[in-house]
Amino acid sequence: VDDDFSFVFSDWNEGITPWRFHLPTGNYEGPYLATTVFDRTLLRAGDKVHMKHFYRQQTGTGFSHIDASRLPGRLVIQHAGSDQKYEQTLYWDEQGIAESEWSIPRDAKLGTYQVQLTPNKKFFGRAASEGGALAAVISGSFRVEAFRVPTMKANLKPLATPLVNARQ
Repeated sequence: VDDDFSFVFSDWNEGITPWRFHLPTGNYEGPYLATTVFDRTLLRAGDKVHMKHFYRQQTGTGFSHIDASRLPGRLVIQHAGSDQKYEQTLYWDEQGIAESEWSIPRDAKLGTYQVQLTPNKKFFGRAASEGGALAAVISGSFRVEAFRVPTMKANLKPLATPLVNARQ
């Protein structure tokens, strides 16, 4: 047929992939999902960041809770540009939720900090399928920057005469 159209690329050896056309793609990271929700993700040195951590397992019907003995016992906050780390103990409730807060030191380095949920050291070497702790996972990040909160004062004064000549 005269209006048929086709295209080919000489490097294609594995078919047409979605990323070549800027189409959305997903990735599977296993049945376990962890995320950290922050009160805010842009902070200054000396501020306190509040975090709520969630850990779930994907199932055929949605998400399910994980036995608390398998959940990570440590929170590691690491500066992305250096080896500077801060650790805390995590305490999970029966819903698989842990809350924590961290006071950012006044001399903290500026930049991105990653939040990692890490198993206690005693669990290393045991696979999750054997009932051991789940693997360490990065669950979120926040930034520490030097900034000032803008402050200004605005006075609004309406004009004495109307802007529109409206008739009643």
